[in-house]
Amino acid sequence: MNFMAAKRINARGLSAANKTLIMAAACYNLKKWMKFITTKAKSNAAVMSKAARKAFAETVDEINSELEKMK
Repeated sequence: MNFMAAKRINARGLSAANKTLIMAAACYNLKKWMKFITTKAKSNAAVMSKAARKAFAETVDEINSELEKMK
């Protein structure tokens, strides 16, 4: 787990460490996905299509609901 220089997990217990790793994996995958679906605008600002924004919001909602179930 050396994504963005994260060398340690500051969590106590197996379930907390598992939750941390799931969130790190989700962040890694979302970052890769966002680079894949974004397009460059004329002003060099990142722009997402409506469908991509909706899919991203649904993914974040799913992650939040999974985290609520873990509590």
